[in-house]
Amino acid sequence: MRAQQSLWTANAGWTGHSDDQAELLLVFGGTAPIKDQALWNDLSRRHPKAVVLGCSTGGEIHGRDVLD
Repeated sequence: MRAQQSLWTANAGWTGHSDDQAELLLVFGGTAPIKDQALWNDLSRRHPKAVVLGCSTGGEIHGRDVLD
């Protein structure tokens, strides 16, 4: 099993690589981004074979960074 972490911000867009072989995506984010259909469409294009599970959070952890 391989794991990869990506981050989306309004200023920079996506970090990390697209993976057309990914089978599962776990998506966590603030309420506004989670409601944005364009971001979900983007995830589907970046990872076309993956099952996507997501939920809203009060903050996100990426590497050693915590975003509120």
